[in-house]
Amino acid sequence: MSNRQKDLTNDEQKDCNCDCDCNEQEQENACDEGKKAEEYKNLLQVVQADFDNFRKRSLNLMNEAKIDGQINVIMRFLPALDSFDKAKPMIEDEKVLKGIEMIEKELIEALKSFGVEKIDKVGEKFDTKEHNVIMVKNDNSLEDDVVTDIAQAGYKMGDKVIRYAQVIINKKGE
Repeated sequence: MSNRQKDLTNDEQKDCNCDCDCNEQEQENACDEGKKAEEYKNLLQVVQADFDNFRKRSLNLMNEAKIDGQINVIMRFLPALDSFDKAKPMIEDEKVLKGIEMIEKELIEALKSFGVEKIDKVGEKFDTKEHNVIMVKNDNSLEDDVVTDIAQAGYKMGDKVIRYAQVIINKKGE
């Protein structure tokens, strides 16, 4: 037995997980240090989780901002596409009409490269998620709420509608 252990009474000695001569005070200090280390570890894990959440939110915000920027640019081109639809019936020269259609096709292909699709569903059921009704026709030969004509084309990017289609729908008359 060591000199130190001889000086301690039995009450002061405790079983320890190590092979050293420890008294109660030394064990409490070691225990306090272990608790502090555990607290610091837990705090570090919380900070790491918070930072990871912040990083994910920031990435999502950047992606949303990018998409919003693309949509703003696309919205500037949509009136030009509408002008093509209005101008084509007025063009009598076949060569000019073919040239206009080629330009329109290139613009539509450029929009498709960004994932933009035209909402063109004549003959299908009216869908509040893609259409705005601007007029109602009465035709008993057609079903109710069927899109009969599109006054202004709509566009969507993925599942997000950029511009709702302005449509005319049918309601059976009495």
